[in-house]
Amino acid sequence: MNNYKNREKINEIIKFIDIPEIIVLHGARQVGKTTLMKMTMNYIEKNKKKRFFLF
Repeated sequence: MNNYKNREKINEIIKFIDIPEIIVLHGARQVGKTTLMKMTMNYIEKNKKKRFFLF
């Protein structure tokens, strides 16, 4: 995931990681939803936060 430059939205998503709510990521085709999700998962993995992902 290091090949992708940091996106503005990743910081918005990270703010909500510790809130026990469901986060839905939606948008048009090929706008980077999967990349953003993978970047979020990578962030969580590096910071050792345990979360459940339905992907």
